[in-house]
Amino acid sequence: RLRDNKKRKQIQVVGRGDLLRVDVKPAPATYELGPIMPNRGGDLREFSLYNPTDYAIEVYSADFDNRYLDEERVMQEFDGYEVGSTELPVRYPGDSMWRKVA
Repeated sequence: RLRDNKKRKQIQVVGRGDLLRVDVKPAPATYELGPIMPNRGGDLREFSLYNPTDYAIEVYSADFDNRYLDEERVMQEFDGYEVGSTELPVRYPGDSMWRKVA
């Protein structure tokens, strides 16, 4: 998520387990994008992510990734919550939706 995204979401996450610090840093740290006009070419900027851990990461757009949007819809319709929460195993990058939920 870029710092200047107008569609910010605040979520509260509660969990337990071992602490793993993942400090993924984009380079460069700031981006200058020109105006985006309808029916015209967009403005592209290339960036890199540095992941100093041995763990894979998955990057997606919460606004445009159809798989993410479908999974959000499934999670909203999921009836297996107990008092508003559920416990599910960790999903790794590229894993499909949990069978218990899908």
